[in-house]
Amino acid sequence: MRQPNLGVAAARNRGIAATGGRYVAAIDADDLWAPTKIERQMEAVGSQAVPPGLVYSWFCRINGDGVIRLHDDRGRAEGWVLDSLCRRNLVGTGSGAMILRAALDAIGGYDPGLRSQGAERSEDYDIYLRSAEHYPYALVPEFLTGHRELGGNMSSDVDRMIRSRSLCTAAIAARHPELESALREGRTRFLRFMIARAGRQGRMVTAARLFAQIVAQDAGGTAASIGELLRERRGRGGRGDGIGAKRFEIGQLDAAVAAPPVARAVLQAGSDRL
Repeated sequence: MRQPNLGVAAARNRGIAATGGRYVAAIDADDLWAPTKIERQMEAVGSQAVPPGLVYSWFCRINGDGVIRLHDDRGRAEGWVLDSLCRRNLVGTGSGAMILRAALDAIGGYDPGLRSQGAERSEDYDIYLRSAEHYPYALVPEFLTGHRELGGNMSSDVDRMIRSRSLCTAAIAARHPELESALREGRTRFLRFMIARAGRQGRMVTAARLFAQIVAQDAGGTAASIGELLRERRGRGGRGDGIGAKRFEIGQLDAAVAAPPVARAVLQAGSDRL
């Protein structure tokens, strides 16, 4: 399916409109899924007394070659997670969630308005926040998504990313003033994430500018932020791109996909692996 470039929200809404499944799962072009990702998430759906609006899992940050750089198990909360989600993006990546189609329809899908405001980048977090207002979440505590983190033009996008997130959280704050403290903690944590990312990419001027924002908005959390950044730096020891590093597993289905139609039909009908 093709359409003019109207941004990620419009593209996802167009794709979702063409589906008929009970659940929807998006994957970005440069990310990877483990072979059992959807299977394990559907098992989580079946284990819940109330159908969850969203099922997420842990993920790995990977480089351009699919080598695992960091195992990210930030998400722990299940059930009604809005407070936890305001404090931190539990899902972490747009490729990790499986969302109830009825939930997407009820909240109006992804918001294309962020693009029109020059604030793309938080469309996924926005959908997580809005769905968590009305639906419980479920977690699969396994590393089932590979999120590719490349250098790109992070320094030119950082202000847009911060503005995008601020717009999403402002809407939640207006509807839930009781979450003010949680949202403030979440903003500080997000800035720490951006500082760490800038540091990994050698963008120290950007990192210093972001740290100044933490000091200005949350002086009490400055010491905690320094400690968190140091812990992350120590935790990354030995997880780099060294020779022999483990690659994210995506299965061995290429032979079946590339087979002639008749052979492919036989494989699909007769193989327990497919």
